[in-house]
Amino acid sequence: MPKKRGTKKRRPIAALRLVKLTAGRMRQRDEGPRSVRGGIVAKPSARFVRPTPLKVRTADSLFPPIIPVPIAVSNGGGAIGTGLPVQLIFWGNAWNQAATSPSAGAVVSAVQNILRGPWMSGLRQYGIGRCSFGGAIVVTTPGPPGTYNDSDVQDLVWALIDDNKFPEPDDPGGRNLYMVFFPPGTTYGPGGIRGKHLDATDFDLPADKDHAWVGFVCSNPALSQLTSTFCHELAEMCTDPESDAWTVTGNQEIGDVCNLVDQTLNGVTVESYWSAEDNACLIPTAYSVRRALKWSGRTLGGGGLRSIQTPIPSLNTLIVSL
Repeated sequence: MPKKRGTKKRRPIAALRLVKLTAGRMRQRDEGPRSVRGGIVAKPSARFVRPTPLKVRTADSLFPPIIPVPIAVSNGGGAIGTGLPVQLIFWGNAWNQAATSPSAGAVVSAVQNILRGPWMSGLRQYGIGRCSFGGAIVVTTPGPPGTYNDSDVQDLVWALIDDNKFPEPDDPGGRNLYMVFFPPGTTYGPGGIRGKHLDATDFDLPADKDHAWVGFVCSNPALSQLTSTFCHELAEMCTDPESDAWTVTGNQEIGDVCNLVDQTLNGVTVESYWSAEDNACLIPTAYSVRRALKWSGRTLGGGGLRSIQTPIPSLNTLIVSL
């Protein structure tokens, strides 16, 4: 007798972990104090025209910004997110369904591609070391609201921390960059954005204020848009996680003046970010020893690269570590 075919569920990929929150966690978090700050990545206007690439220099792609130059860069002296794990959070059981496209697995694969490639190398000029892939989870219970806002995202991350799925931000292993992906059928209530990053704070008596660095990516049927938005928020979370570090032209951040200035890198769509060094929007396409040394403040001795590290296991490994 032939086997009856039913609705197929997507088998979770190895990198994904299914998570159910203890009942009441979200409600308890709603009762706690918090502040909402952060940067947004806007949707394109009907008149948006992607800038024409400038001359490629040092194997990097440079583009004009979406606003007129000059663009001033300033540092308020606040915290930055350097060399931190990026933790992906897929919210909702829809991410386990075979029909969901793009799939969570496709997003995880693209993010790993971005993190291990040269895209982050230009952030070294802002003191940012390469981020690692911290893992990915699917939160199946509770599901996301059909229409959500900033507080829902903050509540989710703090509920996961309160439920011991992640350590407190000031505990060992607790300083992560959390990126929440919303499934099809969900909508950001205020509208008008592709994603956003937030400084989600929590206050515990008598005087313990914790900061969780959180970003989210709104639902989109195109993987290229999800990865573009991810890049925008990651660059800004690293350089200005609490809205008091690196900014450009007033209150904007390094992704805002390069919003939607994209290019395919190693098969994945990435967004550029503002490079003060180049006075242009930058997508690093290859590792540069010269630029890595300059941005890390290192100088070569008489022994060449071996004056920094010997033996050199691989040139890329050395550059990434600078």
